[in-house]
Amino acid sequence: MVITPGVSAHANQLSEATLPRTREARVTTSDGGRTTHEISLDQGAGPQLRTFRAKDVISVRFTIRAACAPSEDKQVAVAEIAFFGPSASGWS
Repeated sequence: MVITPGVSAHANQLSEATLPRTREARVTTSDGGRTTHEISLDQGAGPQLRTFRAKDVISVRFTIRAACAPSEDKQVAVAEIAFFGPSASGWS
């Protein structure tokens, strides 16, 4: 998974919003199971690659749990969250 915190991937726009520090990902699978993953983010510009493995997912709900230097005049921003398809490792 790739997460881009802030309003964009450009460093000159980093101060326009508060950056998320930790977030929770609640995964629901096709059999009704639910798991929760905590994801920590770096406080820099640009996309951040994080390992995120799950099977038969039907939904993922993200909740921001902590932000870096929260402020009343800025919202916490996430420019993008990208998931990738199944890994081919281990397949014959």
